[in-house]
Amino acid sequence: MDPSKLHAGTETDRPQPKEPRPVTDTPATEPEPEPENLWTPKRTAEFLGVSQRTIYVLTVVEQVLPCIRINKLVRYDPADVRAFVEARKQTGQAGK
Repeated sequence: MDPSKLHAGTETDRPQPKEPRPVTDTPATEPEPEPENLWTPKRTAEFLGVSQRTIYVLTVVEQVLPCIRINKLVRYDPADVRAFVEARKQTGQAGK
């Protein structure tokens, strides 16, 4: 190839490749955890190991278990149910 036919600046006319980004082990922002679904009275009873009737009593009669009412539906926030359990933990020995 004749060097006189080469266009001056051919190399500078081409887009230069970008430098690769540094790889990091952690993302720039932590993804937010997905919220847990609300529990039905049945699921709440299964978690606590009690009957649905007991869930009703704790919610309506004693009003110690917070619930969320959506029209006629009653649902429980799993965080509230776990807090309910934590608040009722007792220290000491059983049977005394």
